Amino acid sequence: MRAIVFISSVYNPEEKLEMDGAAFREVPEYDIANDFDMIALEAAVRLKEQGSLDEVVAFGIASSAAHLQKALAMGADRAVYAACSNSQITPQTVVRTALSHFQPDNQTIWILGKIGVNYESAHTPQLLAAQLGCPCLCSAFRIARVQNEWLVHCEDNNGTPILKATAPFVVTADLRLAEPRFPSLPNIIKAKRKPFETIPVLHDTNHPAIHTLSLASSADVSRSCTRISPDDLIHLLSESAES
Repeated sequence: MRAIVFISSVYNPEEKLEMDGAAFREVPEYDIANDFDMIALEAAVRLKEQGSLDEVVAFGIASSAAHLQKALAMGADRAVYAACSNSQITPQTVVRTALSHFQPDNQTIWILGKIGVNYESAHTPQLLAAQLGCPCLCSAFRIARVQNEWLVHCEDNNGTPILKATAPFVVTADLRLAEPRFPSLPNIIKAKRKPFETIPVLHDTNHPAIHTLSLASSADVSRSCTRISPDDLIHLLSESAES
């Protein structure tokens, strides 16, 4: 039984990004691994340490391979990397590249972060599940294997259901699923000797290309809110209550 974990590259939301025409300027300091993907990786490594998985594979499309090297240092067995600039990454590209390399079977589960922390986008897991024809269990905060079945504790609008599934399936990691570990120096050295495979990127050809026409920084966007004093706020609330 293996788990394939997607490691995506996102812009660091704590950095002040600079514009380069209609896109953000790609600077290595801006590029970080998605936090929820690292949570998914930590969950997969823990399942392997418990004996529920035999192999953890880290897969990623990014402009830098450093994120997958970190995944190997955290405990992944091997990594598959497709080099691509951030402006060329779409959910369709990620899914098509992954499915062209990995042969789906009933001994594989797919674990992804529930959202990207930069734009809070969540399209890749659902698109992957649709292409595989398997369930997508979203916002999981606990995963356990019982013989040949998996129990996944999820969170939705109605509560926290416990779902039972058999491989293959796609699961998205919630914040409470695990806390990513810090790679130790011995594991960082061991990671350099683990298999690291590079594959070509396969862009989706069934859908028309999407081009960004313009992208404005926050400094160029006019604000719709203004700051008011506490006295003015009390006056506005009093008028609202009287009316």
